[in-house]
Amino acid sequence: MAAAAKHCILIVDDDPDLRRVFKIIFGKDYRVIEALNGAEALSLLRTEAPRLMVLDLEMPGMDGLEVLKAVKAARPSLPVIMLTGKHDVEAARSALFLGACQFITKPFGVESLRSEIQRLLDATGEGAAKKDSSGRPWRIQS
Repeated sequence: MAAAAKHCILIVDDDPDLRRVFKIIFGKDYRVIEALNGAEALSLLRTEAPRLMVLDLEMPGMDGLEVLKAVKAARPSLPVIMLTGKHDVEAARSALFLGACQFITKPFGVESLRSEIQRLLDATGEGAAKKDSSGRPWRIQS
């Protein structure tokens, strides 16, 4: 019996060390592809089929909110988790309004992020669990 294909996760962050850590931590359970900026991420969306994106807010060139707008225009159902090194309530509000599923401040708990990734993949897969009243597979965690 063939092994089930791993879900693909796209990590978008200008920090090569963080991308490497993501690949190490999540590479066993998922196929992890990476982009160092927004333009590269949007290019990968045309050639790859990630099931989820983890997107840094602060990057040179296109920032995370600009990338999120473009991603949601191209692939509205793609779950996006925003990451940031700063506690910024307005940015969090904007990201959620634009369609991000979650907004997480660095440093983050690996197991917490792993659970959130799996929850979002489960919520958007075939036979997905019930979604909230808006039809979106997200929730704001306190």
